[in-house]
Amino acid sequence: CVEPSEYMCTTDPTQCSVGQCRCEDPSMVRRELQTLNGTTCHTCGPPIVACPLLGDECLPACECTVPGHIKVQRDGQACYSCRAPEGTAANWASTLAIFVLCIFAGIAVGCGLKRLWVPLASSAHRGGSRRRAAPGTGTWSERWAESLEAIYLLLIDWPAATISWAKPPWRRAGRALSRLVDALEQALDPLYLLLEATQEKLCNWVQAMRDGLSSQKLPAAGERETRRCERGSLKAVEPIVGTAAALAA
Repeated sequence: CVEPSEYMCTTDPTQCSVGQCRCEDPSMVRRELQTLNGTTCHTCGPPIVACPLLGDECLPACECTVPGHIKVQRDGQACYSCRAPEGTAANWASTLAIFVLCIFAGIAVGCGLKRLWVPLASSAHRGGSRRRAAPGTGTWSERWAESLEAIYLLLIDWPAATISWAKPPWRRAGRALSRLVDALEQALDPLYLLLEATQEKLCNWVQAMRDGLSSQKLPAAGERETRRCERGSLKAVEPIVGTAAALAA
């Protein structure tokens, strides 16, 4: 017997070859597939032809190689091309427009707040190392830089400074509240103990009452059962006594 040195992959699109194999036709391409039980298999087929992306061009047998693109058939013809999903360009455009509008809205809000609330000099926040130039002087780039610096001070530096200033009082208030809660718990401990003792005594009293009622019901039930047995015995003996009296007569 001669062992085969290599295996040829099947070219049937409804089947696949398990194990290592190669395509008998060099012009074909080996593709890796998965079976239902997770086993890897291979099949051979013609190479994939990429569909054109332009709407005027099309091919009879092709596939979309760009992820996300859709294969479109030409009207009444077995000819296909690929195009991007509808709404993708519009979504990107709307996202970009919203981003630009947000930037301009932030600048407008910052400028409005700057006019309503005149910011402090930057030297007050940074040790007095610089002085603000007089308004209306310098080039347009310098004025823009000053405006952006004022907006930064208003939206970033001042909230950060406010939070840093308010952090110690909040911390002290939290510690005071924690101490108050601890003091309340210590003051309420005797009340908790009294409530637990009262609940335990009440439960013991209720249990004792239930035990007393059960002990009173048990003798009465026993007497009733004894009388029932006596009546049953008399009824069972009466026919025998009657039969004996008849025989004696």
